[in-house]
Amino acid sequence: MTNYMKELTEVLQTDKGMRQAWEANIAMAFKDQFHFSGHKHDAKVVHEVANKAAAAFIDQLIGKDMGDADGMVAVAKLHAEADSLK
Repeated sequence: MTNYMKELTEVLQTDKGMRQAWEANIAMAFKDQFHFSGHKHDAKVVHEVANKAAAAFIDQLIGKDMGDADGMVAVAKLHAEADSLK
């Protein structure tokens, strides 16, 4: 199993297209689950958070150093932007 993860992380570090495909699939899974939950939501905020969450997941998976590891700064900024659009 270790070799598979090593190969996967190397591909995600070096193949931009593969990383984009993984991020898109992770983000869509998040967005779909949020949509199917039936909760009211701001679609733009969910879209942005899903994309940032997917990128953060990949960064953590490949061991990339992250400045805002929990993503709360980005989430707070997205909420502020969404509020300003109302």
